[in-house]
Amino acid sequence: MRLGYNTNGFTSHRLRDALEVIAGLGFKSVAITLDAGALDPYARSTAREAKAIGAWLAEHDLVPVVETGARFLLDPWRKHWPTLLSPRTEDRARRIDFLKRAIRIASLLGAEVLSLWSGTAEAEEPAELLDERLAEGLRILACDAAEHGVVLGFEAEPGMHIENLAGFRRIRDRVGEPGLRLTLDVGHA
Repeated sequence: MRLGYNTNGFTSHRLRDALEVIAGLGFKSVAITLDAGALDPYARSTAREAKAIGAWLAEHDLVPVVETGARFLLDPWRKHWPTLLSPRTEDRARRIDFLKRAIRIASLLGAEVLSLWSGTAEAEEPAELLDERLAEGLRILACDAAEHGVVLGFEAEPGMHIENLAGFRRIRDRVGEPGLRLTLDVGHA
């Protein structure tokens, strides 16, 4: 096990500065939260920047993980929206597109894991329907991740649709992809 820290704790730092502080404090891994100010998946310069940061991380023996919890990147008005649970197909497709971009960035960084979560339901809907939407998106993403040498680390987060180990097991079994694994965020444990 490697002790790591998340760049989302450095909102007032440039990404490279945050990484230098994290490495300087002795951490051995870093979760890089993709966001408007940190390897924005929609910016043209991100691929070049990700390669350079990946090389820097390797030089400093800092193992990267990509974290996809950007709060307002997809919608400036609604936190973490849309999700893989969203009722409208086109909204779920926006989340899938974002996550596919994140998978490519993870590959460029040399990150073996991309962390993601279920999100919350927008309205009262049957758990079975929410599970199916989530599983459908995760199957697509697990295949894409495997093609890029990345594992999906699913975070069961309190307050979300999948919030505990039992929920993760249920969705993992439904997805049926070996590249879907569990992520534990000790900040939520």
